[in-house]
Amino acid sequence: MPWKALATKGTNSGSNATYTYTDWQNFDYAPGNNLIHIDDKIQLIVLASGCSPGGHDGHIYLDDVTTRLANNATGLLISVEVNFVEVPAGTELIYTYRYTNIGNTAANNVSVAAHMPQTQNTASPLDTIYKTSTNPTTGTGSPSCGYSSLTNLLNCSMGTLAPGETGTFTMTVTVPHDWLTSYGPINNGNYPIQFL
Repeated sequence: MPWKALATKGTNSGSNATYTYTDWQNFDYAPGNNLIHIDDKIQLIVLASGCSPGGHDGHIYLDDVTTRLANNATGLLISVEVNFVEVPAGTELIYTYRYTNIGNTAANNVSVAAHMPQTQNTASPLDTIYKTSTNPTTGTGSPSCGYSSLTNLLNCSMGTLAPGETGTFTMTVTVPHDWLTSYGPINNGNYPIQFL
């Protein structure tokens, strides 16, 4: 998941960078019954740091860390993979989005708003250019994707996802012709998943 930026700058002297963060994320670690048993204690270690000797801030914020979903909870996960990350200008990239309902109740009106992936390591990131997409492979109703040139978003609707239901959709984009290799790799864009 790509980093997002706050408009707030660091508070340490000499800091001129904005804070960056990611959207909330679920992590699934399931090593099997031979390694974790009932009543075992699991330790989570999170590290955050600033630059030495104090030129930049380093902060981390955690909320609602748990080892299980609440009863009748709905949990949605989404991930994305791409066939390349550093390519010449004009190259087509195919992003594959995988989504699932990890909860124990149905999720209604599930949708994803996929932002166009961008070039990185530049003060003015360049969006990739939308070309085509495939519709979601699961969901009740009429799963479909539609691109809006006004918002530069691919909006995909899956309808209702049953507990454990999973599916995919793809988006093909073109790398801008004025993209330079010095801009670095192309990120995955933001792709929040939600339900009503």
